[in-house]
Amino acid sequence: MKLTIATPRRHAHRPSFTLVEMLVVIVIIGILATLLTVAAAGAMAKAKVTRIKTELDNIAGSFKAYKTKYGSYPPNFGVDIALVQQHLRKAFPRILATELTNTNLTNLNTNTEAQTKAIYFWLSGFSADVTRPRTGPGGPFSSTPGASEPLYDFDKSRLLPAAASLPYTAATLPTYTASGMSMPYVYFDTSRPYATAPTNDPTYNAVIRPYRRVVGAANEYMEPQGFQVLSAGIDNDWRGTTALNSQPMFPAGPFTGAHADNLGNFTQQMFSEATP
Repeated sequence: MKLTIATPRRHAHRPSFTLVEMLVVIVIIGILATLLTVAAAGAMAKAKVTRIKTELDNIAGSFKAYKTKYGSYPPNFGVDIALVQQHLRKAFPRILATELTNTNLTNLNTNTEAQTKAIYFWLSGFSADVTRPRTGPGGPFSSTPGASEPLYDFDKSRLLPAAASLPYTAATLPTYTASGMSMPYVYFDTSRPYATAPTNDPTYNAVIRPYRRVVGAANEYMEPQGFQVLSAGIDNDWRGTTALNSQPMFPAGPFTGAHADNLGNFTQQMFSEATP
């Protein structure tokens, strides 16, 4: 009988990762994670800008519809109350005199937030009562605001102050914030000559004013025959520490810091990207 003696099989030796190799892998994973995080943050920021710009353009379209309906763009508050009264008389020939001298209107004209409140005032719609377009049912200063045919469909969750009691007053008339942001949109009429440059509330970390451009040896407002609707962008900051009299000309700039991501109806890009 022949005996066969089994010999043990030799297994190939697999060397384990060294500490250096493991550290290299960890570093590579960290770099990839950072790149993905940066890319995701950039995509989210771009989506926010696109959303704000789309909404801003829709608001601008509503002001154009306002002009079609009432004959001209609504004037600025805070400069000359006579211009506001004249505009309302032309838009509503049967308007009562009390609608033009009511304290809510005159107080709104002196309110430092007037140009942010102007968006809701002019676009939320007026009362069907042509003698009382402001205070009649559905008018902005009525106990039942929200006309049956508003020029813009406001998201009520973004009207501030949210808990204001009705009827609104000049102080409580709401502003309208950009989606996901705390800064409101601002409207400026630039179709009329004004003795004093319009501005808006310093409460929003800056006095806000419409943008200008250089024309020859002088300068003029952007959209000189129309209006400006502005947004502070996604940083919730209008101009940072830039002095009011140093506001950059558009599109020359430079638009840096808080100015960089500001948006307006006169460009499809953030101001920093529109700079030539």
